[in-house]
Amino acid sequence: MSARLLALACAGAASALDLGATVLGAHAKLRDALRPAAECVDESFDLGGGGIGRVVGFEATDSDVAWCSALVDPSSAELQAWNGPSIEAPHLYARLGRVDDTIELEIDFR
Repeated sequence: MSARLLALACAGAASALDLGATVLGAHAKLRDALRPAAECVDESFDLGGGGIGRVVGFEATDSDVAWCSALVDPSSAELQAWNGPSIEAPHLYARLGRVDDTIELEIDFR
């Protein structure tokens, strides 16, 4: 995945207050840019204590993306994009988290 595509996906993220909406928006921009052949998976799940989590994902093997997913819960949000092939290739991991009034950003190639 190119740096340009990632920059497009994350445009405006710094000014957004809702981490979940920001990450889901970035995921949607990636999906729209890569145009996967299969439908995007979108599921919500109960975290207990009134919390709801959500995960969305797609595969876009025609674009050398093994898969791309976003996971959102009340305190953090993660965006992962795995380059194809799904093994022996660098994979992008990006996480936005919120602790009190602090926003944490983690980006890694694994």
